[in-house]
Amino acid sequence: MTNVMFRPVSQIQRPNHFKSFSNPTVGQIPNQVKKSPAFANIKEFDGHFLISLAIPGFNKSNVEIKQEKNILSVHGNQEANNDVKFLKKEFAPTEFTRTFTLPEDVNTEAISASFEQGILNITVPKGEKVQPKKIEIL
Repeated sequence: MTNVMFRPVSQIQRPNHFKSFSNPTVGQIPNQVKKSPAFANIKEFDGHFLISLAIPGFNKSNVEIKQEKNILSVHGNQEANNDVKFLKKEFAPTEFTRTFTLPEDVNTEAISASFEQGILNITVPKGEKVQPKKIEIL
């Protein structure tokens, strides 16, 4: 008979192939109902990265994107509809925050975003890699 160790889903470690691109909280779902998870897909193309956030129930006017140094943060906030009586409430699109650590070789001046059907797409253009520079001693 083979013993099998039971590991609840919350204890399973999933590999993060984008460690240099995302912060350690990527993939973790907040425990509070008031904060909604904003699930992200990150794709790499020849000339840019594409971050897609699923944020159903939000309008682009309720979402703010900030970039400071190599940190890109996305925050959404909107008022909850308290006029409705819920029999069961498993999600509440009222607030979310996601942060991403950008690679060093991106053009932060040309970051752009679009929003369509509950998906926020953030395009992060790649820049030239900074090459090591040899300094001559005079």
